[in-house]
Amino acid sequence: MKQLLYKEYRLCLSVQAVVFLSLSLLIVIPTWPALIPFIYSIIGILTIFPWAYANRDMEFTANLPVLKENVVKGRIYFVASLELLSMVWSIPFGFIRQFVLIPLLSEEAQAASALSFNFALYGFVFLSFAVFHLIFFPWYYRKPSDKNIACQLVSSLSAMVVSAIIVALFTAFPSWSTFLDSCSTSALLTQLAILFGGLILWVFASWIAYRGARRHFLALNL
Repeated sequence: MKQLLYKEYRLCLSVQAVVFLSLSLLIVIPTWPALIPFIYSIIGILTIFPWAYANRDMEFTANLPVLKENVVKGRIYFVASLELLSMVWSIPFGFIRQFVLIPLLSEEAQAASALSFNFALYGFVFLSFAVFHLIFFPWYYRKPSDKNIACQLVSSLSAMVVSAIIVALFTAFPSWSTFLDSCSTSALLTQLAILFGGLILWVFASWIAYRGARRHFLALNL
């Protein structure tokens, strides 16, 4: 799997993907809901598949001395690693947002901010990525193509809807953000519970997505 991941990074990581994935740094904008910049990560991931298809990467990988199912597994591991990297990349900008820029805002602007930078934020990011995985991978590997626009639109829009609902809830109930941003033990425990809950859902959803994508891909005649 290590060699497959190396191949994915060398042959399938386009400039467009890097640009969109790096836009998670927009978390630094204090007046934006902190969840929104990670939508660009999903867009960046989607640019990988047409790029790889145009370069006939799937046929190339299938001809390597690897199990056919590992073609799918390698791609899912690759996407998961990019999602994690986009989250790690955002962390220093989140600190700048939280401890440098937000204190400069007026009290009204601070009170209006929905879902700021904390552990819970990344739990919700994992949740949106999990929804994306569940829809995209099984659908895409049913018939891989650079013209399979429907699965890209539905999966990305579904993840965006989940993010929008979360942001809307925190906007409608600002006391939730106030609680999570507090320094109390109960707030920290709640943040950690959301983080690890989201992480577990992301791992489980990725496994289910792999099982569905693997079944469809093994049925293909490349």
